[in-house]
Amino acid sequence: MLFTLLLTVTAAGILGGSAAAAEIVASFDPAAGEFPEGIAVGPHGALFVGLAPLGEVRRLGVDGASTTVHRFPPGTSGFGVLGLAADRYGSVYVAVPSTDPAAHGVWELPVRGRARRLPGSDRIVFPNGIAIAPRGTLYITDSVLGAIWRVPREGSATLWLQDETIAGTGELNALLGENPPTPLGANGIAYRNGRLLVANTDRKQVVAIPVEHDAAAGPPEVLHRFAGPLDFLDGIAVDIVGNAYLVVAGTQLVRLDHLTGEARVVAGAVDGLRVPTSLAFGTRATAKRTLYLTNFSPPPLVALAFGAGALPEPGIVAIHVPLPGPPLP
Repeated sequence: MLFTLLLTVTAAGILGGSAAAAEIVASFDPAAGEFPEGIAVGPHGALFVGLAPLGEVRRLGVDGASTTVHRFPPGTSGFGVLGLAADRYGSVYVAVPSTDPAAHGVWELPVRGRARRLPGSDRIVFPNGIAIAPRGTLYITDSVLGAIWRVPREGSATLWLQDETIAGTGELNALLGENPPTPLGANGIAYRNGRLLVANTDRKQVVAIPVEHDAAAGPPEVLHRFAGPLDFLDGIAVDIVGNAYLVVAGTQLVRLDHLTGEARVVAGAVDGLRVPTSLAFGTRATAKRTLYLTNFSPPPLVALAFGAGALPEPGIVAIHVPLPGPPLP
């Protein structure tokens, strides 16, 4: 899900937010390469976070204990792990866009047993966001291909939808100086009430895709398009009634109302957001109205824009919202 950080980090601290109260629940060491990207919350409230450059998935228990669940070879891309998702049984699914062919794909980390790569997922060009639908079906965004892949429980990954609405344009990477620029389309993804909501990074738009009764993809619909020149999208999560929460411009948490389509800034840099990338709802009774966001924080070279001694620490922040998230599938 990490695509907004290099360009927009210098705006952090300039853009404001609402008066949302953000609580820091975990901090990481940037000197050790501990930059958190993907996040998921297990059925008993444990946080699972992917440290992208290290290729590590860590479990943060409700008692505060931290353990490494699995370590993937990071390859040479700088991204070892991206999107995470958890199911009701406690399994964690991890998108691994590695340059190592033996690691590339989507992996299941079960509560018991060994990690396994989902069949066919090695064919996904750039696995990024993961959503879990009822009966355990996984939907994975392919940011470079501009597509969504589908993996039924105990099945193999197949290309489910490739469409212009979720395709990238290369705009972000062109601004970053890449030539030719890699397109970055479908990124964050969430499932609710028979449809998928997808955040398209380059096109700065949220797309709704119905899941038909025969499991085919219905016609995509653009729900909202952000107008700012730096409003590149990253992670997305939905609450129990379908309101969407998005990471926008690398500095903001924005709520998209499911009835009116109105977009409203919920939190920003003044609320403790430091290059947020991914988000997930809590699952315990006391935390179901809590959104957990990963603060990737700027990498060392970009951090120079903040000045000496002002480097924000990477970590996880908790922000309370009015409605809970849906139950784990």
